[in-house]
Amino acid sequence: MRVPINCIAAASLLVLTCTNALAADGQKLTVRVLHTTDLHGALSAWDDWADRPAARGLEKVASLIHAARADSVPTLLLDAGDALFGSALVAAWRESPRRDPEPVIAAMNALRYDAMAIGNHEFDAGRGTLDSAVARARFPFLAANVVDARTGNPAYGSSIVREFYGVRIGVLGLTTPAIPAMMDSSLYTGLRFLDPIEVARREIPRLRGAERCDVVIALVHSGLERDPFARGGEAKPRIAEVPNENLGYRLAYEVQGLDVVILGHTHQVVQSAKIGGALVTQAGKTGEALGDVELSFTRPTSLTDWKLAGITASVATVTDTVASDPALHALVAPYAEATHVLLDQIVADAPQPLTAPLGRFGDNPLWRLIHRCQLETSNADVSLAALFDPAQVIPAGPVRRRDLMRLYPYGNSLGVVELSGADLKATLEHAASMLNSYAYDGTTPVLKPDAPGFQFDGAFGVEYGIDLSKPEGARIVNLRWKGKPLDPNQRLKVVANSYRLAGGGDYVTLRRAKRLSQVDQPMTQLLVRWARDKKTLAAEDDASWTVLPDYAGAPERPLIDRLVRLGVVARDQVQQLGAGRPARGEDLTQWLERAFGKGVLGSLGSSASSAAGKNATVGVALDWCERAARYAHYALASTKADPSFRRSLFAGVTGAGAQNPRDPLTRAQWPRTQLLDANTIRRTPASRAASSRKYVPSVLLRKVSGEIQLLAPMCAIASTPSTARRQSSSNVRSPRTNGALVSVP
Repeated sequence: MRVPINCIAAASLLVLTCTNALAADGQKLTVRVLHTTDLHGALSAWDDWADRPAARGLEKVASLIHAARADSVPTLLLDAGDALFGSALVAAWRESPRRDPEPVIAAMNALRYDAMAIGNHEFDAGRGTLDSAVARARFPFLAANVVDARTGNPAYGSSIVREFYGVRIGVLGLTTPAIPAMMDSSLYTGLRFLDPIEVARREIPRLRGAERCDVVIALVHSGLERDPFARGGEAKPRIAEVPNENLGYRLAYEVQGLDVVILGHTHQVVQSAKIGGALVTQAGKTGEALGDVELSFTRPTSLTDWKLAGITASVATVTDTVASDPALHALVAPYAEATHVLLDQIVADAPQPLTAPLGRFGDNPLWRLIHRCQLETSNADVSLAALFDPAQVIPAGPVRRRDLMRLYPYGNSLGVVELSGADLKATLEHAASMLNSYAYDGTTPVLKPDAPGFQFDGAFGVEYGIDLSKPEGARIVNLRWKGKPLDPNQRLKVVANSYRLAGGGDYVTLRRAKRLSQVDQPMTQLLVRWARDKKTLAAEDDASWTVLPDYAGAPERPLIDRLVRLGVVARDQVQQLGAGRPARGEDLTQWLERAFGKGVLGSLGSSASSAAGKNATVGVALDWCERAARYAHYALASTKADPSFRRSLFAGVTGAGAQNPRDPLTRAQWPRTQLLDANTIRRTPASRAASSRKYVPSVLLRKVSGEIQLLAPMCAIASTPSTARRQSSSNVRSPRTNGALVSVP
């Protein structure tokens, strides 16, 4: 971390009692304010889900803190909230007999934090648990806008004042007033949440006046509701936020008398932003960074008052090269070891890998595990849930607690509400509004950039599509329940987590719905118990919904979008490709037959009939493509198998496990490479096409019942004598014909 030399000199001189040793041009003082936020129990430098080292964790941040303190510059250490919950380590400790102290408080005590703002997740286990943490902390928990509902008095600390060599620094703690819209009221019984801006306007004069503060810092568990660097325009609410969840911009801009605003909650990094009269900064999440605010003061002589001369802010990122602090590592190690033992417990078995092939943009086996658990635990009709980590893969074989806690890392409880069919559709429309309109440009993100992925819910128990070609509010199509169109007046029992039911993600229909029942056990434990009872977690193919077009989440999306733009296929023809479904043996034979004619099937031999009704593998596809190429007189090597030709085909296959010929082939496994302009292909003379000196992967199209589908990668032209090249090039058909071979570079 940067340690200015003038700060070291100034602090050293101030320790001396002989002030006439100071420079003739006056005295200088720097006070440093270090800050973290949204630690979420991330104490160790370990990724519990991947079971490997990670460049994060308070034990690494501790090394940066100690380095900053080493120069004797007066230093405050603050945290902007959401520290106590959110990691496997904390969850494991809470399931244990709890012989050891609360881990986060123990670590923060060891680092000598000066104060912490209360975050919404501090209430996750209720007031009793929070009050216990407050009692054990050797630093105050601040939330000036949280008061006793009966008396109106502050329920926690409001502010602290620290003095360094005559400079008085006031820290005002505030939290998001949206907490009642993010959790069940039983968790904050007896509390009322006031407007932080009004509270700040009342408290700052007190800090400036009676407390005689030279600097006032707002330590706030709330983020920026708008981009501080955007030019002009009104602030737009962030997608899926409840009203006033984030108000950092308004606080800094509207409240006079603030010098620094330290934010949290949104997990963003804000190095430094001048908003109104205050400098705003934020230090990310989970011990991945340490914020540093430096306050510079000057005075002519020791007989005069210090004056604030400047403020700078920065955020240092924790990297692999930052070593863990030995003392904090030793404190955390017993908790980390107990966590590892817990997470390694085997709870079930998976016959096949459980994945999310299209991420959040299509129903998948991972998502359905959450839904089935929620439905079977609650006896509801419909389940609503988010997919927290779309990159997760649960391998075939033993399923461990680590896998399930990664799948659902939060300790939310479940509740069942009553919704009409119209209410459910409105709920799904709200989720669909977090997605961009589909542009067929291959680049526009499907999820809006300012929409947190964990706010996008999918449903199970009904079937529907999300048509991104339609306007927001009218995207849910073909909504069905029990095989029939859902009646808008049908009453349904819908299960969702406590965060959603309180209004988290601004799901207004859920917040207003009639409560029918509640499951008090945390979902993290429910999922483990459910999996143990099941014993086997199968990747059942019963997807209940899809984004349209259904390849929007596939890595081959840019290629397919370009086919649409070039006019090779119409938009309505690629809406439902069945991109995530496995390809069958009969699919391969049909594709090859349409590309090369009926006679090609004879070249496949008995393998064609034996593969019927079975899922096709990558290896079978490669073998059949080569046989078809030989049938069509493509100029291949004279040997029975042409390894270089197969490699050229293999290079066009994408997807998890696609480098193994024994892996199944899906309908979404197409070449990644960019498609050549189809018009250029049509204009290319055979002799020019034949001059290619490399194999060119291709995409096979077929048209079945009026629907064109993009299918497995196919072959093209090799380096051969000119006559053979001309012969093979004649097989490259127009992209507009049924069964076209479309070249890609």
